[in-house]
Amino acid sequence: MKKPRVLIVSKFYYRRGGDCIYALNLEQLLRDNGHEVAVFAMRYPDNLPSVWDKYWPSQVDFSGSGADKLAAVGRTLGLGEVRKCFGRILDDFRPDVVHLNNIHSYLSPVVAFMAHKRGIRVVWTLHDYKLICPAYSCLRRGRVCELCIGRSKLPVARTRCMKGSMAASAVAWLEALRWNRSRLAASTDTFICPSEFMAAKMKQDGFPATKLRVLNNFITAEMATAMSAHPEGGSAEQAGPYYCYVGRLSPEKGVDTLLKAASTLPYTLKVAGGGPLAEELRARYAHSPNIQFLGHIDSQSIRNLLAGAKFSIIPSEWFENNPLAVIESLCAGTPVVGARAGGIPELIDDTCGTTFRSGDAADLATAVERAWNTNYDRNSIARNALQRYAPTAYYDNLLTLFNNMGGVISPIYHGLYYCYVGRLSAEKGVSTLLEAAATLKYPLLIAGGGPLADELRARYADSRNIIFLGAIASEDVGTLLRGARFSVMPSECYENNPLAVIESLCAGTPVVGARAGGIPELIDHSCGTTFRSGDATDLCAAIRRTWDTAYDRSLISRTAIQHYSPQYYYRALSDIYTD
Repeated sequence: MKKPRVLIVSKFYYRRGGDCIYALNLEQLLRDNGHEVAVFAMRYPDNLPSVWDKYWPSQVDFSGSGADKLAAVGRTLGLGEVRKCFGRILDDFRPDVVHLNNIHSYLSPVVAFMAHKRGIRVVWTLHDYKLICPAYSCLRRGRVCELCIGRSKLPVARTRCMKGSMAASAVAWLEALRWNRSRLAASTDTFICPSEFMAAKMKQDGFPATKLRVLNNFITAEMATAMSAHPEGGSAEQAGPYYCYVGRLSPEKGVDTLLKAASTLPYTLKVAGGGPLAEELRARYAHSPNIQFLGHIDSQSIRNLLAGAKFSIIPSEWFENNPLAVIESLCAGTPVVGARAGGIPELIDDTCGTTFRSGDAADLATAVERAWNTNYDRNSIARNALQRYAPTAYYDNLLTLFNNMGGVISPIYHGLYYCYVGRLSAEKGVSTLLEAAATLKYPLLIAGGGPLADELRARYADSRNIIFLGAIASEDVGTLLRGARFSVMPSECYENNPLAVIESLCAGTPVVGARAGGIPELIDHSCGTTFRSGDATDLCAAIRRTWDTAYDRSLISRTAIQHYSPQYYYRALSDIYTD
């Protein structure tokens, strides 16, 4: 199978933050596995060299002159040269997949619309909460805020969430207004959520569940090799007489709460990292003998620090997504004491650490005591983590996802949708099906092409629960059917003995069929239901009824395979011949 050509899109092309590091690591991962990869970013002095930078739009500056600011605001709305630049790289590279990362403000989601309009598959890895919170972080004045989730984004302007600036907050509101949920969901095939928490927040905001895929972050091949070189953390007795924090020293990271707790405990805490609170915290705890500030340290020193620690600690007081600090610690075989905030608890169970109430110094101190006195199996922690977050595992999942968008349906959809497989033409009753589906809350996946395809796609472009897959390979039809709650056969012609019904039943999938031609002969109450052909209201009722019915799918499959088996057909044919 030909490997898809992937265009990676990211605001910047250097190791600026976690999102940019992910994009660089993703580029290397795909290249290592034989993909052709191109990159689209904004021109910036710190960017790494790239053969693709001739396509990149110029830098915009939100803090420059009046003209600079105007150009920057235009960029957030998708105006100016970014369209032309992105169009050129699409023309020349001709990607199969456009993989978006952080793109707001400096590139803008216009790139998603342009790719989607050309029929290119669009994947978007979510590194922050920008799609549901115009201020990116779900924080307001240092505290968790969800005012904009699932409702109007106007609070970002009213409360001046962006840097405390009315102007910046107003721009963020305009940006959210232009790139609203409906438009973003319509132009993106799959949103990769690194945590279940992120996926839950996206659903809370109204993004369709069928477009969300949870896929944890990964470590690089080099990091996996380096981590494996350690004796997997060794035993608890071999760990050093300290615990550690590695990360940014800023309010949302909960470091202040950590140090309050640490100053009351007899155990040594080593703090690695810098940030806006660094000097203040150093001064405040200068006389605490059990708190050591290491400042910025290189990656090898971080690995050594983690491998030697009794455990690491993640005290965040904001919605962490899928923090690499937890993953790196576990891959080193080092347990983690983590705040119950965002996606952190998903990574920790009682075999590899413990959790505490975010922002609660007393509960944090109790968790530290508990972890200090627990004998963890560090070999098992490292082994499990290196397997779970390995680049090979991530690549396999990502490639499956890429291929799924071309037809194969991901397991995330299982049982959460119903489907139609067939030709999109008038006599097949697809218009009646979509008229009914548009009034229901259940996701409908449509596989197939035909003369009505473009018209129906356009008519239902804004429908959140109708997903057009296009034509899919024959070997993928079974995957689609097996994952569906049921299939629909809405024909408005005299169907003879439709194979679509037979294949669905053999997959163990019930069928909602029109009373047209030979369809009703194949369906009874044990394997589906029927409705009046051409009647959208009766079809709605049948869909609701079937959605809420618990069918014996094993029995459906077993009975159908027996009845429609080639052996059964051969015996019947032989009887005809001999008669």
